[in-house]
Amino acid sequence: MPVLDGQLIKKMDRIVENTSIGVVLGEEKGSFYFDGQGGVRLHCIERGDGPAMVLLHGFPQFWWSWRHQIAHFESRYRVFAPDLRGYNLSDHPKGWEYYEAGRLVLDVVALIRRIQRGPKSRKEDSSVLLIGQDWGGAIAWLTAMYFPELVRKLVVLSFPHPLVAQKHWQNPLQRIRSAPLFFFQIPAIPEFALNVAPHLFYSHLFRGDTGHGEAFPEDVIQAYVDAQKRAGSLTGPLHYFRNFVSRGWVGFDHPPQDPLHIPTLLIWGDKDRYFHSETMQEHGLSEHISANFRVETIAAGSHWLPEQFPDRVNQLIGDFLD
Repeated sequence: MPVLDGQLIKKMDRIVENTSIGVVLGEEKGSFYFDGQGGVRLHCIERGDGPAMVLLHGFPQFWWSWRHQIAHFESRYRVFAPDLRGYNLSDHPKGWEYYEAGRLVLDVVALIRRIQRGPKSRKEDSSVLLIGQDWGGAIAWLTAMYFPELVRKLVVLSFPHPLVAQKHWQNPLQRIRSAPLFFFQIPAIPEFALNVAPHLFYSHLFRGDTGHGEAFPEDVIQAYVDAQKRAGSLTGPLHYFRNFVSRGWVGFDHPPQDPLHIPTLLIWGDKDRYFHSETMQEHGLSEHISANFRVETIAAGSHWLPEQFPDRVNQLIGDFLD
């Protein structure tokens, strides 16, 4: 398993120190760029004022998947929602090695340290409220585990604790639910399939999972198609899956915090087709989280909770953060 050492982390600190405050992108309020791991240029949205909240999107989305949460929380929090590397307006470096989990974590570390050193930083921004869904949830878990001093509270949607997921990986039911993961390992063919008919892909993915199209009307589907076109392809995001299978959860030169001492909320939908219910149960988390934690299940919820049930998600997050 590759290790990202302390010298790389120190280099990251120097990169973040020299990062410009940001560049406004067109008419999009609060849009800026920052340097992630290795100098990869990443796009981010910033809205509101207050304690820092960082939202990490999943596959195959972009920052806009959090639009309902941004609108809800920007009156009380300073909300940051980046495009992860490979997505939308962020850089998409060529080569699967640029999408190792450790690099994705260090992108988030770069953003948090930029928040800490920015002109609007507050005393409480020594740590942030970190929220992630799907792959953003995996990255949020790993950031909290390896850099717990940077995370005040953790909220994860639709992704189990990495060590719990690893334990259940051999479960045949989980293997069946992970079928897309194996399809994505094939070189070039997934990219071709997803690029030939992107509208059909997003419609089937979102509407098929939720069982209805109300949460994903035509303009929402088109927004995701347009974001994919801006990125050029989904090759970078597909490398997230390829790295996971070939390398697992990439480590650092220090062990993860286990059990985790950070208050944690896990939200999942009981109709999530990608994770077996055993990976999301409270009893599986108890040995990996020593702080207060909750598991909330949304009835009839799919994998895409922030958009399918935004009001319920906002309520659960708000109650947990208060």
